[in-house]
This record gives sequence, structure tokens and C-alpha cells, in this order.
Amino acid sequence: MAAAAEVLGENGPDGAPRQALARGLSWMGRHFSVHANAGLGGQGWLLYYLDSVERVGRLTKEPLIGEHDWYREGAELLLDTQDKLSGSWKGQGHVEDDPHVGTSFARLFLAKGGKEKKRPDRP
Repeated sequence: MAAAAEVLGENGPDGAPRQALARGLSWMGRHFSVHANAGLGGQGWLLYYLDSVERVGRLTKEPLIGEHDWYREGAELLLDTQDKLSGSWKGQGHVEDDPHVGTSFARLFLAKGGKEKKRPDRP
């Protein structure tokens, strides 16, 4: 929806792309957590979910989802869960438990998430 809203702006029928985007961001804000995949209600596919959150934040250029600084919270979680010896990440699930896959999702979040965002001023 972010891509459609970017292209169509308010020229879509009744501003539908922007309205749908606003509703989606509102839902995400109400259900946001970096500790659980909001779509699945648990930790399955958590690293893929964080990568998806990064894409939403980057495409919308929103520093916050609801009241949450999605990048800061996600980065803190990833730094806390990184394997201190190997530097890798492992998620839960048949694919994310492979450290190559888990690390790929984590690094995508960290590498892209901090770019091109409007960041609120920090004290």
C-alpha cells in the first residue's frame, strides 16, 4: 500500500491508497512488538517479521509505528539475541533456525532500517 500511495497519492478513488495505508499502520501500531510476530501471534518467523517491519518503516519513512521506535527496538532485540561467539542469529522455525538464513534477515533489518527515515530528535 505504501508503494501504491506513493504513486497514486490522493488521485486514487476517494484517496483509498492513503486511507488503507493509514489503517494498516494503525493496526500495526496497536499490535506492535519486536518480541513476537504480530501476524502469527508468536515467535515463529520473528526475523522475517522484523525484516518486513523494516520495509514498512523505510517505505513509509515513518520513524514510529504507533508509539514504538521500530528501528531502535528491533536493533536492541537483535543485539541482545546475537550469538556472541559467532556473531550470527537464529530464529525459530524450519528456515530461521539456520543461522545463515536468520543472520541474513537480521542484517537486512540492521543495514536498511536506519536509512532514509525521518528520525525524531533525540536528547
